[in-house]
Amino acid sequence: MPWWLPIAIVVSTVFSLWMLFPKSYLEQTLSAQKTPNAASLAYLHLLVRANPKDNTLRLKLADMALAAQNASLAHSALGPWMHSPLRGLALPIAQARLRLLRLELLSTPLHTPTRDKLQQQYIHSLTQIAAHLSPLQLLNEAGFAIQLGDYASAACLDRRILETGTASSLRLKAYQQGIDALLAADEPRAALAFARAYLNRVPRNEVLWRRLTRLALAANRPDLAVRYARRLVGLPEPAG
Repeated sequence: MPWWLPIAIVVSTVFSLWMLFPKSYLEQTLSAQKTPNAASLAYLHLLVRANPKDNTLRLKLADMALAAQNASLAHSALGPWMHSPLRGLALPIAQARLRLLRLELLSTPLHTPTRDKLQQQYIHSLTQIAAHLSPLQLLNEAGFAIQLGDYASAACLDRRILETGTASSLRLKAYQQGIDALLAADEPRAALAFARAYLNRVPRNEVLWRRLTRLALAANRPDLAVRYARRLVGLPEPAG
């Protein structure tokens, strides 16, 4: 089979759909797809080329290309915004840029200069839009920062969550994740400081006091370890 035949079939199919069905109907069909296929991407690409100033189409193409892990097509769709500061972009576009950067980062070999550069770009881009992300998105991004080994950035994102009025269950996850990140960075004192700073943002129970006791010991603060241990067993604070 000639190499160009599958491409020709896809293009001819897309062109036929374009001619036979209204644009709105096809867009609704594409929106209903959970997994984009080659025909869907080719159709949207043609629409964008025919309507280069339609930002809605561009963003839709970028979203579907990212879902298909097609970095080159996503880069093409986001072309008009690729060199703009993320702070000045609409949030959906900025998030698409961030997703593209993550895709490029994960597809780059570990321990290479390119990977290190992309990681720095990713964290920098993330900090530009962090204030506009939901607590759940921040929690996920903090988890990804931990995977990248950037524990300080992860703890900063978890702090943002703890400083919002989000649900208590999400605050508890951020609290635990922030402590874990700083411990992974071999900074028990910083982890203890983090835990103490946001102690009033999480439920106080035996699990918490047990962890704080161990954390205080790891941070070489036996005085605090004794205090938390007393709370663990239900003893009052010592007088004075």
